[in-house]
Amino acid sequence: MPLFKRKHEPPPEPAPPISDEAEVHRAIYAGAERRRAGGAEFSVLCVIPQLIGTATLLPAETEAATASIAAELRGEDRFCLLDDGSYIVVLVDTERDPGLIVAQRLGTDLTVRSAGIKQRKWLVGIAGDPLDVKTEAALVELARADAAERDAA
Repeated sequence: MPLFKRKHEPPPEPAPPISDEAEVHRAIYAGAERRRAGGAEFSVLCVIPQLIGTATLLPAETEAATASIAAELRGEDRFCLLDDGSYIVVLVDTERDPGLIVAQRLGTDLTVRSAGIKQRKWLVGIAGDPLDVKTEAALVELARADAAERDAA
């Protein structure tokens, strides 16, 4: 007879696969449309590696960053890697404050993981209320600007 009865826990939600940029922009657009119709808020993050001069990300850094971001997200969230090495992350049904927590965890986790490969700081910014902007690109730029502000602080 076992001393401890193992509790049944549901399996963890699978991490979303990395998307292409067009799919992430569609997710931003769909979230903004739901929000304008009175639906739930959503958050857009921009995850940026701090590169100096002409430095580029090493493939191992990109793999580690992609895995870290995917592990932090739920199945309905979306993210993509851009040509400049940064990522766009869409957190579905996530208000700004919980989005900030995810942003802080990602920034810390990515910076710690990069230390073993190449010491690099990762900046993570979050966009404001999507009702403030007219296009998906503007929302991404707000998140990118927030990341730069966090670096300056």
